[in-house]
Amino acid sequence: AKDCVVLHESDAKRLIFDDLILAFPTEIAYHKDGFLLISDRQKNKQLNVIDLVRNTCVDLVNKGRAENELISLWDISVRDDDIYLSSMIENKVIKLKYNSQERSFTFDSSILLPHQFMRCVANDSGFVTLASASSGERFSRYDDTTCV
Repeated sequence: AKDCVVLHESDAKRLIFDDLILAFPTEIAYHKDGFLLISDRQKNKQLNVIDLVRNTCVDLVNKGRAENELISLWDISVRDDDIYLSSMIENKVIKLKYNSQERSFTFDSSILLPHQFMRCVANDSGFVTLASASSGERFSRYDDTTCV
């Protein structure tokens, strides 16, 4: 068994950004190049990207129905340096491509999954979804080529 590491408040580094406003953060993920990714569905731009190296933050992904928008950001996944964001309302996943030279993320593509899901996580070559029991498709795995 692994030992449990106890962290204390004195171990934490306080992060203060004057331009960061969080209305109702619901999920947080970490990108290995030093980014915190925070979903905030209450705001028009639903993804806060905090660059811990440059101490900056930027808001991305508008609410909406356009190809590069989501009605309601639900899940955040990181795969191969890129960010995958999903919305169960429209069964949609969008990919934000990482540019390591500029330390930035830009819209790359969107994918519509064929079944409604409650949770969606990017894995090594596709997506795993968890649906409600009533859907008949409790767990589904899609690779990038089988998505609609």
